[in-house]
Amino acid sequence: MKHLALLRGINVGGKAVLPMKELAAIFAAAGASSVKTLIQSGNVVFEAADAAAVAAGVTAEIARVYGYPGRIVLRGADELRKAYAANPFAQAGAPVETLHVYFLADWPD
Repeated sequence: MKHLALLRGINVGGKAVLPMKELAAIFAAAGASSVKTLIQSGNVVFEAADAAAVAAGVTAEIARVYGYPGRIVLRGADELRKAYAANPFAQAGAPVETLHVYFLADWPD
């Protein structure tokens, strides 16, 4: 199953730097396959039977190697399709390249 990992707090410069090549290797070592990073965003598309276990391994390795917490928001391919389908701007015909969506890690209190 395909998943999207959105890493929070990862930067291309300054604090919390994590090169995407190294991030991809961490995902692979944690059990992910078909790992692809998206530019220098900290966003990773991967396949895994247990995405939560991969995310836990990745966050632990980031903390161990880089010394800061790796926070990951996970979404499955089906969830992404549903988010797009439910987007009122997409339904109104807005150009896809102008659409934005924000995912929270948990439901707010």
